[in-house]
Amino acid sequence: MFDLGICNISLCKLIFCVSILSVNVSVFSDENRSSRLKDPTQPLGYNASVKRKPSLKLQAIFLGANRKEAIVNGQSVKEGDTVLGKRIVKIKQKEIVVENSSGRFTLVLRPSIFK
Repeated sequence: MFDLGICNISLCKLIFCVSILSVNVSVFSDENRSSRLKDPTQPLGYNASVKRKPSLKLQAIFLGANRKEAIVNGQSVKEGDTVLGKRIVKIKQKEIVVENSSGRFTLVLRPSIFK
């Protein structure tokens, strides 16, 4: 009636296909994909999980007879104000002086912003 050799081969093929599909589902699940697949354009040694400290970005300076203000990280600040734990010491025409626990440093406007 039936050739048992052909049935055994078909059954083996079915079991093989099901096992391959189940392995593929587990390998390409969202949990495993992010840990196994890497962006080929990333530099060697790049670690996306490293959190960087927020930095200050000087965006504008407004100086007038009675006005010394700067825009830092989208926030209007005056001398003596604090942004991200750093104190604004001095506001000059093209730069501001900032102080934190490590010392003082200067933030300079990008040249394209100078007027």
